[in-house]
Amino acid sequence: MDNFYKRLKNIRNQHNLSQKKLAEELGYARTTISNYEQNIRIPSLQTITEIADYFNVSVDYLLGRTKIKNTFQDLILNKMQVPVLLIDSESYKIIDFNEKALNYYKYQKHQLNYKSIFKINKSNKTIVKTKIKKAIKNQSYSANFVHQLADGKLRDVIVFYQTIEINAKKIIHATIFDFDAPANIIFNLNKVSKIFLKIFNSKLPFLNEHHENVRKVANLIANNLNLDTKTTNLIEQSAKIHDIGSLLLPTELLYKENLTKNEYKIIKEHPNYGYELFNCLNKDIAEIIKQHHERIDGSGYPQKLKQNQIKKEAKILAVAEVFASMNNNRPYRKKPGFKEACLELKRESGIKYDKKVVETCLKIAENNGFYFLKK
Repeated sequence: MDNFYKRLKNIRNQHNLSQKKLAEELGYARTTISNYEQNIRIPSLQTITEIADYFNVSVDYLLGRTKIKNTFQDLILNKMQVPVLLIDSESYKIIDFNEKALNYYKYQKHQLNYKSIFKINKSNKTIVKTKIKKAIKNQSYSANFVHQLADGKLRDVIVFYQTIEINAKKIIHATIFDFDAPANIIFNLNKVSKIFLKIFNSKLPFLNEHHENVRKVANLIANNLNLDTKTTNLIEQSAKIHDIGSLLLPTELLYKENLTKNEYKIIKEHPNYGYELFNCLNKDIAEIIKQHHERIDGSGYPQKLKQNQIKKEAKILAVAEVFASMNNNRPYRKKPGFKEACLELKRESGIKYDKKVVETCLKIAENNGFYFLKK
């Protein structure tokens, strides 16, 4: 956080704001701002994003992202619920990691620091390099590997790579998911989905029922539309794990009621994360997951797709997700309810949501097909 206090003071002065005035605007005590600027007190993620939103700057700018530690240690590494490694793209050495990585690989800090990734990744060296190069080229990539722990045990993992650039240097952000199975096993899609769901449900228990409800709603819509078996299966598989990308988000944001602009930007990355996690397993499902928050008028995310740019499976999943979500309580709000969910779909039919899908959904609702949502 070394750069935060300097940036805060500079940007405050640029706006001709006193510490007292800024504190009043943000609802803090003046001493809080003073402590931040003197580097006496460390701000929380919420505080950083609130200040960034107030000055209409990015979190990156406010933190003065000039060091790897500043970039990830405070906001990303320590927030992850799974092992994370930062890898130098030139030397292939581990230059940072979170506590989960230490626990998982069973190394001491000094043992893991600057360790060659090839000492851990026991897959073919050429293949590993090729995958990392693809991550650099595409900004993100995911692949299956065999990783070795400090005790010699081999683990089958899926690694989600993201590439960032700091001071013109490419850094690989690697998130590791362990399938909790013996090495060299060939995973099928159902097995992988169950494993991801097991991890997901343990980390985000309040979404357990939501995922199941989305699956049921999507299945009923698909069946009433008389879709072919392949399409119906794709919808069911995607619905079960549509929010799986949330595993890579800071957990506290998923429990928070009023998100700031920067926090919402972070939340909106979860379809991309879900896509990357499943892209090497099933490209169709990965694409549906990525598109489940798209809207036919282009107001959705992450790609702002319109009409026929959106897969029909994703259009169905979008309606199912909204309908189920509005009938599910969250830690930060009561469910709007069945009536409000129907009104929302009627209002946005043909605007945000596919008209035929909405009509089918509302018809099922009228015939009490979604009785399980009325508990």
